Amino acid sequence: MRYIKFRAYHKKLGLVRDLDFINFSNADFCGVWKTKPPEDLFSVVTTVGDLWNLDDVELMQFAGLTDKNGVGIYEGDIVSAFHSEKSFNLDFAKVEFIGSSFCALDLDKNISFPLDDLDDIEIISSFTKFPQPHNN
Repeated sequence: MRYIKFRAYHKKLGLVRDLDFINFSNADFCGVWKTKPPEDLFSVVTTVGDLWNLDDVELMQFAGLTDKNGVGIYEGDIVSAFHSEKSFNLDFAKVEFIGSSFCALDLDKNISFPLDDLDDIEIISSFTKFPQPHNN
């Protein structure tokens, strides 16, 4: 069974926090609490108690997999991996939900593979914005 988990990236502060509960009962805000939120509170609260406006947050879903170091993989993570069947290295790829599965998208090579098809996945960074491609 795959756990449905999310984390939030605060775009202005550059912080990432795990989320325990999300309430999308207002189009402008979402609420995240360890327990059921009050009916009239619409905002984002992280597991450490930060209160964030939804406009400032990018939500990222857990892909249901861990990398070779046991770290959970989320949308927006930058990973390296190897596709053993195709003998292909992904050196710098962003995790995205494409079609019906989480994939590693290598923008330098304009190719993507489902995470389930990859070996030796390792998270390089947990940022949501894909940095400029390397020009080596």
